[in-house]
Amino acid sequence: MREGNSSAKEEQEPSRDRLSEIMNSEKFLGRLHECPDEESRAKLIGLAVEYCVLHPDCAGFDTFISVPDLHNLPIKQRAALLVRSIAHKLDIAEADIPSADFLIFSYFKENVVKKGYFYHGFNGNFEDEIVKQGLRTKNRLWEWEELYEIAAIGKRAGVGMLLGWLDLNCENRVSCAATTGNLYRYSVASPEWFAQFVSEGFHIPNQKNKKGAFYRRDYQTARQNIEELCERLSSRNEDDIRAGKAYPNITSEEKDKLLDFFEKYWKIFTGERSLPRAALISRLALQEDVLPFETLDDYKTFLKDAKLPADIESIIESCLLLDDGNNDIQVGHDISPENLRIIELPAYEKVNPKSVA
Repeated sequence: MREGNSSAKEEQEPSRDRLSEIMNSEKFLGRLHECPDEESRAKLIGLAVEYCVLHPDCAGFDTFISVPDLHNLPIKQRAALLVRSIAHKLDIAEADIPSADFLIFSYFKENVVKKGYFYHGFNGNFEDEIVKQGLRTKNRLWEWEELYEIAAIGKRAGVGMLLGWLDLNCENRVSCAATTGNLYRYSVASPEWFAQFVSEGFHIPNQKNKKGAFYRRDYQTARQNIEELCERLSSRNEDDIRAGKAYPNITSEEKDKLLDFFEKYWKIFTGERSLPRAALISRLALQEDVLPFETLDDYKTFLKDAKLPADIESIIESCLLLDDGNNDIQVGHDISPENLRIIELPAYEKVNPKSVA
């Protein structure tokens, strides 16, 4: 990975090729493998994307990502790292410049808010459609009526969330986040309702091997999860059912529907092209500004009135916290391709090689 200045175009917004190159480089993967668990690695991927949005040329990336225990740093310390990286970028790190705070705040707002992004993790099998047509609220690679029929089977058998938060998170909406903390997890578990169905849901035993079946694209374990579910839902004691102590058993026809449903969508959502991807959505396209103040002086006044520190590190920290407070966002309209940047995140098995061994 190179560090340094790049073209004016790269300064304006992150390049797909540049970000994808960094995310999939052996050096970055090696850094990920230093993290103790899957959750830490996913968080570090998010922090890496966050940094390269702040600095579109990714200057100083190696230094930032090499900070020990970066994924566990409190947000205030993370903000301090970003402040130092901006000061270094603007060549004001060693100078006593009265306007340094203003310059740092202006740089942050320009790159993170004005030219910044919201984030949508997705399954690589959706990439061609998203590149051509953008993120759409209606047309998907599945039939809604079929999904609702499967969900209804689960509800009748006492499994109310067989397809996860399907009713809330999917139809007529595009879901995204203001921060990158869950970006990798969303991308490897896309679509969420299918990951819930085959491995993540409450109806799957809480065993790491079973819960991670979809991430690993492990057909045998995922199929076994559904077969075991069908067995549980069709073998309840009839006396308990009559006494109202148990939900009704599913029928043999319903069992076949669940298994056929699994087979159909496993083929659609897995395969060589199902690698994790991220769509970076222009904030301007959503008309979202997470900073409620136009100027640094306004921000300092607000913090002082709230009896909070008004140094630049605390100001950037509070900006990051505001983003965290608006993390889950749902949009009721299509997002056009020109308002998207697509990046290639590293494959699950490369990030977590021991989990697929």
